[in-house]
Amino acid sequence: MTAAYRHGWLVTLMSMGSGLLSVNIGEWLIPLLRSRLQMKMSTAIATSIATIFGVCVIGVAIHMVIGNRADGAVVAWAVPGVLLGGQIGPRITAGIEERKLKEAFIFALTLIGIHLIYNAF
Repeated sequence: MTAAYRHGWLVTLMSMGSGLLSVNIGEWLIPLLRSRLQMKMSTAIATSIATIFGVCVIGVAIHMVIGNRADGAVVAWAVPGVLLGGQIGPRITAGIEERKLKEAFIFALTLIGIHLIYNAF
């Protein structure tokens, strides 16, 4: 817990950066959890999901305080998807070899990067 608290300021900084770049905090947080805290990939993914949930709850609360309303259709699809994915994903990743999982994550980030660059033009 102390090691995680020591790097907590990085999460805030990365959250601001991800908002500015319109990318998810998971793309920034998982490598941090792997390199700084030496977590297994499956544990880093599960921790990232929990962190993203907290960020989303705070974001929704702020939007509701300033008077915005949530789109019911988006909530109806997003909440069950996140709950199911958050349960199934870490269990799947626990059974995959660590090296292959890391390569798959890097490949997915590469595809996201290519997609962002393509859509920028």
